[in-house]
Amino acid sequence: ASYSEIIPNPSSGDVVLKASVSTPGEMQIEIIDCFGRTLWKHTHHADGTEMTMTLPTHSFTSGLYRCVVSTPSLKHIQTTSFVIIQ
Repeated sequence: ASYSEIIPNPSSGDVVLKASVSTPGEMQIEIIDCFGRTLWKHTHHADGTEMTMTLPTHSFTSGLYRCVVSTPSLKHIQTTSFVIIQ
């Protein structure tokens, strides 16, 4: 991903990941909590344009989280932090 953004931030429900993708192919999307635990993981096939995806964060407790978008080769990694307030 060339860039990624989480909106709204902070949120009390689900959030939306917006990312630009420079190369078509598989992307790994992970949500990681402040303790380093992976809470959600998804593989998405990017088509070489901007990607928008709703992330299932509505049941998360209040806290700081990271969304990590990476390619299988790990050549491109983008990390975006976001806050959940319940």
